[in-house]
Amino acid sequence: MRKLWITAILLIAFLFTFIACASPATSPSLPAQLTNPSQEVSAPKSNEWKGQVNRAWVVAHSHNWGADAEDDGLRVWVELQDNDENMIEYTKVNIPVEIKIYSTESKTYPLKPARVIYTNSSSLANWDNDAFVTGAKGIMDINWEEISPALPSEQQEYGIIYVDIVLPNSNHFSASYDETRIKK
Repeated sequence: MRKLWITAILLIAFLFTFIACASPATSPSLPAQLTNPSQEVSAPKSNEWKGQVNRAWVVAHSHNWGADAEDDGLRVWVELQDNDENMIEYTKVNIPVEIKIYSTESKTYPLKPARVIYTNSSSLANWDNDAFVTGAKGIMDINWEEISPALPSEQQEYGIIYVDIVLPNSNHFSASYDETRIKK
């Protein structure tokens, strides 16, 4: 009989928990903007963020965007950061980004740029807090075939990526990332 009572109590507790979780009522502890899924939370609409930018940050990693198992090229992410190295939020802008990849001198450390093996332009348009973590599209995908091969006297596996950014308020920022893979 005791097992029956324990089972009944557990079943009732489970039902109350399920009903409470499935209820569409708004939780008093959450802000209204987070309880309405149709309402999008976005960055401030003013241009104040431009004055907060203190530096740029870039990283590039090999990435597979095809259906096969091999990496197809590099995915490049660029962030604008404040004094505390926090990413700046922005929306609906078009910030030009110049991207260059250099081969490096063979057997040197720290890596020293040897020659440009890739150059192109892209742009930052919308801030995406999870782009780097989730693997969402970075600002640019670069196929391996677009990167010129390193010369025999140069490091064959890794290079250095440089980005130059000019904000709408004419502030200029640069960033680099050493040990960028330059071939499959």
